[in-house]
Amino acid sequence: EAMLFSRISRLSFMGVCGVGLGTWTQAQIPTLDAKMVPRSKVKGFVYRSWREYEVEKIEQLTPTAKRIRFSFEDIDIEPGMKTVSVIMGRTEGEAGEYVQAPFYPVSGHADKGFFDIVVKDIGPQDPVAAKICNLKRGDKMEFKGALPVLPYRVGQFSNLGLLAGGTGIIPLYVLIQEILSNPMETTKISLVYAARTKQDLLFKNQLDVLAQKHPAQFRVTYCLEEAPWFWNGHVGRLNKEIVAENMPRAGRGVTLCAAGPEGFMEAVCGKTEMDRAGWPTQGPIRGILQDCGYRKSHVFKF
Repeated sequence: EAMLFSRISRLSFMGVCGVGLGTWTQAQIPTLDAKMVPRSKVKGFVYRSWREYEVEKIEQLTPTAKRIRFSFEDIDIEPGMKTVSVIMGRTEGEAGEYVQAPFYPVSGHADKGFFDIVVKDIGPQDPVAAKICNLKRGDKMEFKGALPVLPYRVGQFSNLGLLAGGTGIIPLYVLIQEILSNPMETTKISLVYAARTKQDLLFKNQLDVLAQKHPAQFRVTYCLEEAPWFWNGHVGRLNKEIVAENMPRAGRGVTLCAAGPEGFMEAVCGKTEMDRAGWPTQGPIRGILQDCGYRKSHVFKF
């Protein structure tokens, strides 16, 4: 994901099942000039330049995860992003160099005046997330973006299977919200969400409410490695049997999206790879999804 921002002169993004493959050159990238564009048309994010955004609100989701709201300069400014998009945040490292990391905004693309991100503090291996988790109200952080990773459109999917590991639920939750909020949508969604403990399940209450509200369209299954005695879901690591039982069968009109940490992706579908030019590609399907008969045309890896 970080490679999406490394060479602004040639931005690439990949999609599956109708999303398509495209390349933007530097001359094609739209720019914004606050002096030339009416204020109602100004977007909160721009591709080329870093901007500072002020912390407006902080919500503690779990002992290690927070939902943080950053405000734009004006309450009428929209983010200017599609579902699902990624932004980059940066902070100074120990040696004085900038360290960058990608984040998926969880607020709506039509929300005005702010954007929300969910961040989990995993320690020194992610200094940007650690910095954001330590911000207070009124503090500022630099971001730029937003780039579409999976630009969703109405009616794009028939049967959608989602596999999330840990914080990988974040972009999938954004997609679920967008689909279920549209009364014209008929997409059937099946989500399998795997985490280490019950406390690590982000958005569990919201997901359960959505499943109750849309029983014919959305169902969710949880899988915990360490479960409490009263847990009635799956226990242990995600495996072929759980996927086969809860995901739509491989075939025409079926799309699977997977998101999670490196170990999760390796076990489920294989990691994304880099081409000779250093650009990210989807790579071949491996792991559980390969064993279940899914092909590259069925799967999108976040």
